[in-house]
Amino acid sequence: MATALKADTSKVVWAGGSAGGADHILAGLVAKASGGDTSKLNYVPFSGGGQALPATVLLAGQATG
Repeated sequence: MATALKADTSKVVWAGGSAGGADHILAGLVAKASGGDTSKLNYVPFSGGGQALPATVLLAGQATG
Protein backbone atom coordinates (compact mmCIF):
# COMPACT_ATOMS: atom_id res chain seq x y z
CA MET A 1 0.00 0.00 0.00
CA ALA A 2 2.89 2.39 0.69
CA THR A 3 3.97 2.18 -2.95
CA ALA A 4 0.42 2.92 -4.14
CA LEU A 5 0.11 5.88 -1.77
CA LYS A 6 3.37 7.35 -2.99
CA ALA A 7 2.54 6.78 -6.67
CA ASP A 8 -0.99 8.26 -6.58
CA THR A 9 -2.55 8.92 -3.19
CA SER A 10 -5.98 9.61 -4.71
CA LYS A 11 -6.29 6.04 -6.05
CA VAL A 12 -6.11 4.52 -2.56
CA VAL A 13 -9.58 4.70 -1.02
CA TRP A 14 -9.81 4.76 2.78
CA ALA A 15 -13.00 4.09 4.73
CA GLY A 16 -13.53 4.88 8.38
CA GLY A 17 -15.50 6.78 10.96
CA SER A 18 -16.58 10.39 10.64
CA ALA A 19 -14.36 12.95 8.92
CA GLY A 20 -11.82 14.43 11.30
CA GLY A 21 -11.96 11.43 13.61
CA ALA A 22 -9.14 9.12 14.61
CA ASP A 23 -9.54 6.93 11.50
CA HIS A 24 -9.27 9.97 9.23
CA ILE A 25 -6.21 11.32 11.03
CA LEU A 26 -4.55 7.89 10.93
CA ALA A 27 -5.12 7.64 7.17
CA GLY A 28 -3.44 11.02 6.72
CA LEU A 29 -0.49 10.04 8.90
CA VAL A 30 0.01 6.78 7.00
CA ALA A 31 -0.19 8.61 3.66
CA LYS A 32 2.34 11.20 4.86
CA ALA A 33 4.73 8.56 6.23
CA SER A 34 4.52 6.71 2.90
CA GLY A 35 5.48 9.83 0.96
CA GLY A 36 2.00 10.35 -0.43
CA ASP A 37 0.24 13.65 -1.09
CA THR A 38 -2.08 14.11 1.90
CA SER A 39 -4.07 16.78 0.05
CA LYS A 40 -5.23 14.05 -2.34
CA LEU A 41 -6.26 11.58 0.36
CA ASN A 42 -9.40 9.74 -0.76
CA TYR A 43 -11.19 9.23 2.56
CA VAL A 44 -14.78 7.94 2.65
CA PRO A 45 -16.38 8.75 6.02
CA PHE A 46 -19.10 6.56 7.50
CA SER A 47 -21.10 7.32 10.62
CA GLY A 48 -18.96 4.80 12.48
CA GLY A 49 -16.13 2.35 12.05
CA GLY A 50 -18.54 -0.58 12.28
CA GLN A 51 -20.29 0.60 9.12
CA ALA A 52 -16.97 1.13 7.35
CA LEU A 53 -15.77 -2.40 8.02
CA PRO A 54 -17.99 -4.14 5.42
CA ALA A 55 -16.70 -1.70 2.78
CA THR A 56 -13.06 -2.67 3.26
CA VAL A 57 -11.07 -4.48 0.62
CA LEU A 58 -11.04 -7.76 2.50
CA LEU A 59 -14.82 -8.04 2.68
CA ALA A 60 -16.38 -6.11 -0.19
CA GLY A 61 -13.52 -4.73 -2.25
CA GLN A 62 -14.75 -1.13 -2.11
CA ALA A 63 -12.19 0.62 0.10
CA THR A 64 -8.97 0.24 2.04
CA GLY A 65 -9.53 -0.17 5.76
